Amino acid sequence: MPLKLLYKPIYWIHRATSGVWHWTCRRFTFAGMAAVAACMVCAAVGVDIENTVTYQSFALLLAMVLFAFGCSFFFHARFSAERLL
Repeated sequence: MPLKLLYKPIYWIHRATSGVWHWTCRRFTFAGMAAVAACMVCAAVGVDIENTVTYQSFALLLAMVLFAFGCSFFFHARFSAERLL
């Protein structure tokens, strides 16, 4: 019984993180993931705005990621392929 109580939170954490990872891989390209990662790094480093200019790059990266994410709902590329043998 106590072991079951230990595994339930581990299972739910695994399920949530794997779901977020799956959604991220389907939604973002490699360049998009790099921009999001750089945005998170800039957010962590740029807390002290008097000694660094990282907050400026954070604002630029965040604006680019939000603009791209917003545009992804309106512009969908439609592709079709036909195989000729």
